[in-house]
Amino acid sequence: MNKLIVLDDRKLEEAEIIGEKRFQNNKKHQKTMSWNLKKMKDASRDILGVQGEIAFDQWCTENNLFYNSDHENTQCRTTIEDQGDGTIFINQKPYSVEIKTTTASNPHLIIPQYQLEQSPKDIYVLIKKTANSKFKILGFTVPEQLEDFFDDTCTITCNTCYRMCNTHLIQDWEDFINTFFPISP
Repeated sequence: MNKLIVLDDRKLEEAEIIGEKRFQNNKKHQKTMSWNLKKMKDASRDILGVQGEIAFDQWCTENNLFYNSDHENTQCRTTIEDQGDGTIFINQKPYSVEIKTTTASNPHLIIPQYQLEQSPKDIYVLIKKTANSKFKILGFTVPEQLEDFFDDTCTITCNTCYRMCNTHLIQDWEDFINTFFPISP
């Protein structure tokens, strides 16, 4: 399965609109990543997140995977009720998905401690934006794998998070499914 995704101008524009709405709504309610609220001066981080969510949705469509995306949601999703960025169906069963998008040269999947402990998702995906419209899926993991990567000094979050280097993620979708979601006999 190709892990490279190219978004067209319409999808990039959609991401900008949704990301800006998320940023404004969350700022209004003082819920935009509370640990980072003062640093966030514009919607660029929210826009990047939506772009990654749209890229994953497109990748699923291109690979005939049944995925219900929630990328159009502009409400704050930092609560216990957070259902994630969408639901993917594997072996006809639904699994929640959390997508993290980065531009870092040495990418890590970073999940704040409270997110993993209060509302863990079934599947975590790391996507890297490599150019204006190009994205690459770096890999997949599950909560149990993240537990070995606790970091209490991460300055990117509220100092406590799970921080897994992209080289530790399972990079092939089929390998990931066979490892964590095998078909029962």
